[in-house]
Amino acid sequence: MEEAKAKVKIRIPQVQRKITNGQAIVDAVGGTVAESIDDVIAQFPELEKRFKNSEGKINKFLLIFLNDEDVRYLEGDIRFKLKDGDVISLVPAMAGG
Repeated sequence: MEEAKAKVKIRIPQVQRKITNGQAIVDAVGGTVAESIDDVIAQFPELEKRFKNSEGKINKFLLIFLNDEDVRYLEGDIRFKLKDGDVISLVPAMAGG
């Protein structure tokens, strides 16, 4: 039996919005955070090299928030189950000094 897919919103970082035709928020579907990110990449394939590393895993410099909660602190991480209306924010980590 296939798991239910949630309809979610994904906030796109300012620097990636030219890829999404200026959209700050993109509609996506997925059963988990990871699946919804994959859905956005399917809609805008150029995002893959921005969000994933050469091994196909989410880049460590990309911070992911689910409804303003850092997914690193949620049980299940990017495999966390979604529900309709959830909002995922993708935030590039800043480095420097």
